[in-house]
Amino acid sequence: MRKRLPWILFLALLFPIINLIVYTVRFHIPDSRLYLESLVFAPIGLIGGLIFFYFYDKSHSPVQKKAIIAGFLLAMPLAVLGGLIGGLLGIAGAIIIGALPLAMGVLLGNYFGGMLAEEMS
Repeated sequence: MRKRLPWILFLALLFPIINLIVYTVRFHIPDSRLYLESLVFAPIGLIGGLIFFYFYDKSHSPVQKKAIIAGFLLAMPLAVLGGLIGGLLGIAGAIIIGALPLAMGVLLGNYFGGMLAEEMS
């Protein structure tokens, strides 16, 4: 797990950075107090990264690993949107509604990747 820690931290910081980019593009001004407030989105990446690497390390076939990666990447835009919308419900809403698409993407990638791997063997 130690070699995964930098990647999990990267994913945890990626979501606050994406939030800052979305805010700046939308309102055309950087807001200095938003830097600290955007850290609310870090648990989304942290939870998503932990779930991703748990299933990625648990998978056995390269097909299943690729499907897990694809599921995670396809779910990222929904997680960002879920975090922004869930933010209206507070910190817990942002975390739960933001991390849910990532978990579902990884689980679906794991499931369908396993089915493809069985079919190919």
